[in-house]
Formats: sequence, structure tokens, C-alpha cells
Amino acid sequence: MTDTAGATSEADGILGPEAASALIHLNSQYFVHAAVELGLPDQVAESGSTVAEIAERAGADPAAVRRLLRMLSAIGIFQAGASDTFAHTPGSAALRSTSATDSMMNAFVRNEQVARMWEQLPAALRSGESAFGKAAGKPFYDYINQDDPALAESFNAAMTNNIGSTNGAVVEALDLSSSTDLVDVGGGQGTLLRDLLQANPHLHGRLFDIEHALSDVDLELRSGALADRCEIVEGDARMAVPTGADVYVLRTILHNWDDESCAQMLRAIARDAKPGARVLVVELVLPENGQVSVLEAMFDMMMFATFGAAERTEAEYAALFERAGLEHVGVFPTSSQFSIVEAAVR
Repeated sequence: MTDTAGATSEADGILGPEAASALIHLNSQYFVHAAVELGLPDQVAESGSTVAEIAERAGADPAAVRRLLRMLSAIGIFQAGASDTFAHTPGSAALRSTSATDSMMNAFVRNEQVARMWEQLPAALRSGESAFGKAAGKPFYDYINQDDPALAESFNAAMTNNIGSTNGAVVEALDLSSSTDLVDVGGGQGTLLRDLLQANPHLHGRLFDIEHALSDVDLELRSGALADRCEIVEGDARMAVPTGADVYVLRTILHNWDDESCAQMLRAIARDAKPGARVLVVELVLPENGQVSVLEAMFDMMMFATFGAAERTEAEYAALFERAGLEHVGVFPTSSQFSIVEAAVR
């Protein structure tokens, strides 16, 4: 997606640069939500479409649609062309309902309940609690599993496709040559465990998650070539984890939970694991100096608004480990945006 420099420069003379930039960013989410609600990304052909074609397919007013598309093209979503046409950019293509990426953006932007979440952000900032929970009346996971199977499906697909794309980087970074039994805590469909088992033929794995998350486990683990080396275990990691393993992996799990819930999971591992077992937390680790990128800051705020949770620094993970009775070992990079924060069972 292109930046908003062009759109901002036009408004600078009216509002001043700081106010213009703030206004554009404030309103952009509403423009995107409106376009998705109307299904506009689905109505634009690969080669581009005229406003008349887009509006007719969407059942909307052509003049109003033209204005919305013009606004979105100014911030890099859609590309305006000659003869009243608009074409896709990567940003608009990711918003299509058939997007091959099943991106997190698609899963979240298309949901009305998620849109309401942001209305509760001021209240969440006052209380330190999830904005989504305030909007929906229950925590995010309870809501999608009990009330919104479509969002649950989109969310799980996004996790598999977006987070799963980093499997290779995690496998490459982990030396498991001296390990024999690995538990993938909150492993969902099990694509990371599958890749770890394929790369380490000596390893036995246990895929551990709640019932809903285990509804579509990878075929290789369920009944394929890896089934004899993989056990599928249902449970709540805040209560207990499979016992006796020498490695516990938590990939993008802790950033979905508040500190107390994280401490509960880590205490369960400290209690149930072998002495000396490795605890490998795969997460986006924020810099200690607070100089975060826009993407890091956005993910951090998304975790807070959705779950009442956070992206964390190494020091914050070390504090969680200490709280749970684990020993902090260090942070190790991968070739992806994620790092591996390691702790040991005392």
C-alpha cells in the first residue's frame, strides 16, 4: 500500500500538516469498512472496472461509490485509472472475500462486531481491559466460538496462512537434536508441529489446544505419515499441559493473553514439564527503548483492544517467567519478524 503523503499534502494548506494527517488516519478505517460492507473489493475485476460496473454489481449509487473509491485510492487502496476506472492494489486485493491470503485484515475488517470494538477503546484504556470484551459482552475467543463461527473460521484461516508462513524460519532457528518429546501449546491445526516433526525424525510431538481449535488438524498429523509420532490432546493451557515433555513451544500464544493468564500457562508448564525442559516462546519482541515500528505498535494496540493483551519486550517476558517460577535464558532471532524467547524449567 502506498503512503498517504499525497492526500496529506493537499489538506495541509487547509488544516496544517499534523491535523491533516490525523484526520486522514482517523477516517480511513471507516472508509475501508464501508467499502468492505458494500463488497466493493469483490466487484473490481483483475483488469479494473468502471465505476458504473462496480456500483451496479454492489447495488449502490454510482456517484457515491466514485467518491469513496477516489478517497480510498488516495491512500493506496484501489488505483484510479482513465475513463472512470479503478483497479486493485495489494491493499484492496487483500480485502476480497476470496482473498487467497485469508489475511487478518480481511478477517477483522469484514466483521461488524470488530468494528464496534473500536468504539469501546476509550473505556478500555481507562480500565485496562479488552475493548472487544466490552463491545461483545464476553472475551474474544468465547465470542467467536459460541456466537460467530464465520469469524472463528476466518480468524483460524488467517492464523494458519499468515502465521504459518513463518514456520520455516522457526524450524530453521531451533536446534532440537537433543530433544525427544515436544508439546505445541495452542498449536491449532498443527502446521508448525508438522514441520518440526518432518525436520526432526527422532522427535515425538503432542498437539495441545482447546476443542474448537483442534477441529481441523493437519492431515499429516491426524492420519498421515506423522500420525504415529503425534498425539492430539485437548485441554486448557491455563489449567494444565501435557506432562513430562522436554520442550514446550508457544507460538504467538502469549501475546493474546493478559499477564495473569500468561503466568497461569507458564506455571502449568513449570509444574508439569520435566526438570530442565525448554520453554520456547515465539513472538514479536519489542525493543526495550520504545522505538517501535508502526507495524509493531499497531499489533500491540490490536492485541490490547482485542484481548486486553500485549506485545512485550524481553524484560517483560523475563518478568513473566520469574512470576511463573521459570528461568529466563535469552532471546534468539529467526529469519522472520518473530524471535524465540527461551526459558528453562527449574
